[in-house]
Amino acid sequence: NELPALEDVISDDPFLNQCITDCQLHSTEFYDCLTTTENSIRESIHTGKEYNKCVKSLSIALEDAAELLPDHTVALEKFSTGLSRIETYREMLITQTEVLTLEPLVDIRKQLDEMKELSESVSK
Repeated sequence: NELPALEDVISDDPFLNQCITDCQLHSTEFYDCLTTTENSIRESIHTGKEYNKCVKSLSIALEDAAELLPDHTVALEKFSTGLSRIETYREMLITQTEVLTLEPLVDIRKQLDEMKELSESVSK
């Protein structure tokens, strides 16, 4: 990531000016897309965590039901165990989504914010 040379910055080359204009246009589109993607991932993670809380409550209710319904204890415990296993994998997926997707997107957006601020300060 080298800074442009002074002669590039002060150049009136039409091709260079067109490239700068195109980059500015596409950077706004890219930034908007990045923001939308980031918000969608955040919502997905939040929804997954809320769902996880509901399933934990359901597992507790199934365990309580198993105590109250001795004839169905085995079936209820098997279902509860299966549900707990599924939720363990869901938690892992949520964590991996956060680490592998959300964190890098946030870093990219921060870099774009810094570049935007630099661009605005240079154009002033």
